[in-house]
Formats: sequence, C-alpha cells, structure tokens
Amino acid sequence: MERIAAAWDYFWRVSANISDGLGVTLGLFALTLLFSIPLGLIISLGAISRFKPIAWLVKFYIWLLRGTPLLLQLLFVYFGLPLLFGLNIDNFAAAVIAFVLNYAAYFAEIFRAGIQSIDKGQFEAAKALGLSSGQTMWRVVIPQTISRILPPVGNESITLVKDTSLVSIIALSDIMHQTRTIVMREASVAAFVVAAVFYLVMTFVLTKLFDYLEKRFSKSERFEN
Repeated sequence: MERIAAAWDYFWRVSANISDGLGVTLGLFALTLLFSIPLGLIISLGAISRFKPIAWLVKFYIWLLRGTPLLLQLLFVYFGLPLLFGLNIDNFAAAVIAFVLNYAAYFAEIFRAGIQSIDKGQFEAAKALGLSSGQTMWRVVIPQTISRILPPVGNESITLVKDTSLVSIIALSDIMHQTRTIVMREASVAAFVVAAVFYLVMTFVLTKLFDYLEKRFSKSERFEN
C-alpha cells in the first residue's frame, strides 16, 4: 500500500510539473490547425489549377515540405531565417511557422484527393444550374468533400499532437521539454510514463471528437443524397 501511495504521489507531483508545458503544446497544436487547414485548402486549389505554372509551383512546394523532415524544417526556420534574412524570430513563432507550412502541405494533398473524388456529374449539374466555377467549388464540392476528408484529417491531427514534442529541441517548454528536465534532475525515466499518459489522453479526446464528426457528417451526406 505504501508503494502504491508513493507511486500516486509521484504521479501527481510530476504531472503538475509536466502540465506547465501543456499550454505550449496545446497552443502550438491549435494554431497549427487554425492556419494550416485553410492554407492547405488554398494550396490544394492551386494544385488542381488549370494554370500550369501555379500547379507546378504548388506541387513543388508540397513535394519539398513532405519530402523533408519536420525537424529539419523547424531548425531551418529557427536558425536559418535569422542568418539568411536577419529576422528575429522567437522559438514559439518559429515553431508555429514551421508546423503550419509543413502541415499545410499534408492537408493540401488530403483536400486535393477529396475534391477530385467528387463525381464529375456534380460539376456538370452545377454548371447546368448556372453556377460559376467558384460557386460550384464552395457551394457544391467543398461541403461534400468535408465528410470524405475527416478520417485523414483526424489522423493528421493525432500525428500533430505527437509531433509537437519536436519543439523541445529549440528549448520550448512544452510537455516533452518539461519531462526531460525532470528525468535529468531526478535521474529516473518514470516521468516519461507520465508524459505518455498526457499524450494518450489528448489523442484519445481527438479520436473521439473525429469519430463524432465523421458520424455526424456521414448522416448529413446520406440525408442530402
């Protein structure tokens, strides 16, 4: 009993310390989604543009950001931009920029696949009703695309939660940074188990949220059909 009580005391004490980095982790997660999803949608429209120079440029961007490690991109933004352009960027802003640019490329591919999965008859029907290309995209295609892209968007969101741990390398006090500090201070790896609980809880909440959204949008799509 004493060992169990001691273990619980340790868990709550370490949890209190690790939770100091929770704000940074959640803030980075929220800002990345807030900016990368709309940016990814815009990029996806560029990828399917009939204007070839834009399509080629966008595809190169997607290839570059998806083909290089996020950690490398993070280090480039944090260390490279100040050296190349003299920009003073703090570590949190650098993390947001790197994560948004990276995840926008992944979301762009998800959106592109979702848009191109819509039956061409939908476009022809919208044209017959007198809708412009822009109206067709925003009023007909995008609403139908949402239900189809929710599963991969959910997977990317869960991956994003785990990827936030990379920012500890640029001394951002996120969950992982706080955990490493405790491990080095106490010479015990038990804090890693506590950190794992934090990540598991966050991914569990996201999984349930996207399960709910998928069911809701699938019902709406069946009703509309």
